[in-house]
Amino acid sequence: MSATRLGAIRRGDAPQYPFVPLFKEAAGALVVTYVSVLMLPIVANLELLMRFGNWREPSTKVGAVFAILTAVFAIWTVVEIHRLRRLWFKF
Repeated sequence: MSATRLGAIRRGDAPQYPFVPLFKEAAGALVVTYVSVLMLPIVANLELLMRFGNWREPSTKVGAVFAILTAVFAIWTVVEIHRLRRLWFKF
């Protein structure tokens, strides 16, 4: 497979990537996208902060910033996955 930008691929010429959210007409592709890309990282970070965090320590504050950035990038990733699915699969 050549190294190409995913967004440069034309509609209908979608490669067969082994990444479930990019499967064409997969019944659970969107569920897998929301759970694995969006929900699991956010819930895991929140659980770690709630269980082991002490707000008087600077490491917990750094962890909170990391958790917020993880949530932002997870949302951005889901938006980009939806954009690729629309571009490739004519939804």
